[in-house]
Amino acid sequence: MPHERDQWIRDRSYALWEEAGRPDGQDTDHWRQAAADWDEYSRQESGSAQARLPTEDEKTAILARTEGLSGSAGTSQ
Repeated sequence: MPHERDQWIRDRSYALWEEAGRPDGQDTDHWRQAAADWDEYSRQESGSAQARLPTEDEKTAILARTEGLSGSAGTSQ
């Protein structure tokens, strides 16, 4: 299970980096955001006996929420 979590965070962190324009020196920020996304999902699933990886639909929903947060600075929605 820790391997699955790490892989999901690694993939999410990479996606955040690409979305940000591949900037240098922000890897820790992207990793922390990806870990926070995983933790948010895990909290939502805390009622289940065992945590599982998010489905593709759940990943899309998490990405949409976090993109809305990061993309809203200085813009109106």
